[in-house]
Parts: sequence; structure tokens; C-alpha cells
Amino acid sequence: MRDQRARIASADDMIEELQRVAAIVGRSVITRAEFLQHAEIIGERAIINRFGSWKAALESAGLELSAMGRRWSDEDYFENLLDVWTHRGRAPSYAQMNEPPSRITNGAYAAKFGSWGKAKLAFVERVNNDIELVQRETTLPRVPSLTQPKPRQEDQRHIPIGLRYQVLRRDRFRCVTCGRSPASDLHCVLHVDHTVPFSRGGKTTLENLRSLCAECNVGKGAKDR
Repeated sequence: MRDQRARIASADDMIEELQRVAAIVGRSVITRAEFLQHAEIIGERAIINRFGSWKAALESAGLELSAMGRRWSDEDYFENLLDVWTHRGRAPSYAQMNEPPSRITNGAYAAKFGSWGKAKLAFVERVNNDIELVQRETTLPRVPSLTQPKPRQEDQRHIPIGLRYQVLRRDRFRCVTCGRSPASDLHCVLHVDHTVPFSRGGKTTLENLRSLCAECNVGKGAKDR
């Protein structure tokens, strides 16, 4: 019956079925196994035949490849873990890495680092390395150089993962202006922001960084203009 329906299904029908399954699993990243488990009308093979590949079908439906279907960099793993940590307000559990806002499954972390515990240790090591680099740069004197020196972290707009984590943890994963937190407000998105804007000479240091929700950050930007 599924094959018969698939033969007369349009591309829009297939996209709608993909989106329906994504709604069931509760995230925009779905695996083929999840689709086979929840699909009712159209099979995976029919979708691949219509769009040319599973990736093309997901892209047409506005969805994403699962972690098993793409390559993630170390930075992707750490950024994703920081996002989930911020959302929860604490270290996430193994099971929570399969829930929004995580884009990478817990199995991918275990496969990449050897275990979930080792993945968390690698994240902590990365955080500590970033913090040590910032602290070392602030204590060492500036030495004149005949060549173009590499800018110190405090003179760069980019905020490394470790420094962002340190700021968020210091601010208890809450907006310092309104007090909102992703852990209690699903619509709250936190950013790490320069108190004195970088464009006005503000440094990328712990003292000049703070946690702001998206709404307060927009309001702050309006005042700066």
C-alpha cells in the first residue's frame, strides 16, 4: 500500500511527510531510521528516487542531515554542547543531547570521543585552555616586535568558547538585565555581549563581557547608535 501511494505522491506530498515526521521526533534533524519508523504514506526509497538523494530531500523540506549523515568538526561539537549547556543552565545529561536545541546526537559524541564522559572532559579541557590563554596574555607585558604581532585575544572581537562559558556560568546562565533564562523560558536566547562595545574600544575580557538575552541585546544596540 505504501509503494502504491508513493507512486502517485507529488514532491509536495513527500516534503509534507518529511516535515510531519520531523514534528513527531521534535527536531529538524531526522535520521532515515526515524523516518522509516514514523512514515505512514511514503517510503524512504521513493523519496530518494524523486529528489535524487536523501540530503536533497531534507534540504527541500527545510530540514537538516543527522550527525551520522555529515561531518562535524571539533568546534561544532563544542559549540553544540555549549548551546545545550546554556539552554539547560547546567551540564546536560546523555539523553538530553538527543533533545532540542542539540543538533548532534549523543551517539555521535560517544563515537567521536570514545564515550559521553570523555566528550564532557574534552569540552572542559577546551574551556580551561581558552581561559588559560586569556589569563596568560593579560599578565605578560607587551613586547615590541619587528614583525606584525598576532593580536591578543582581548583585542579580537571573536569570543572563544571557553571565555563565553566562563561569562555564562558567572552570570548563572541568565540575562543580567532582565533575569530571563533559557532553562525557564523556552523563548529566551542568551548571547555573550561586550558591555563597552568592541567598536568603541571595548576589550574582549571577562570584565567587559556579560550575558544578555536577544531582546535586551537588541535594545542595548539601539541605545549605542
